[in-house]
Amino acid sequence: MFFKYIFFFLLLIIDGITKYLATLDLFYFNYKIIWYQYAENPGMSFGLLSYNKTFLIIIQILLLGIFLYYIIKNKIYNNGALLILAGGMGNIIFRMIPNTNGKVIDFINLNNYFIFNLADLFISTGVFLYCYNLLKRKSPK
Repeated sequence: MFFKYIFFFLLLIIDGITKYLATLDLFYFNYKIIWYQYAENPGMSFGLLSYNKTFLIIIQILLLGIFLYYIIKNKIYNNGALLILAGGMGNIIFRMIPNTNGKVIDFINLNNYFIFNLADLFISTGVFLYCYNLLKRKSPK
């Protein structure tokens, strides 16, 4: 369990460093379907709750708290849950930094369809892993 805490904090640190480096424009990558593009996201996915910083932070903390309560109550500790928590915390922390005005930095452009950051990637991957582990856990043998 100790290594999961280290992994959690390592994910937070990597996410924070990449967002900071993106603000300095120190990244450059350009592949066929994925490339660097700096963007400030004032809302959640697809711009939900844009420009309502306080309400957005409260909703995110509330949702993360409910999820944390659920996994502790049901003793469902897996890597998917760890990724979801780290990604959620990473975005909340960055959103609360005073000079960001509640905006999260996105910098990975996927074929002009999505622009996201590592925290978003952690959350998406975590949801997939978490659901997979839940289905595998509850399936009859």
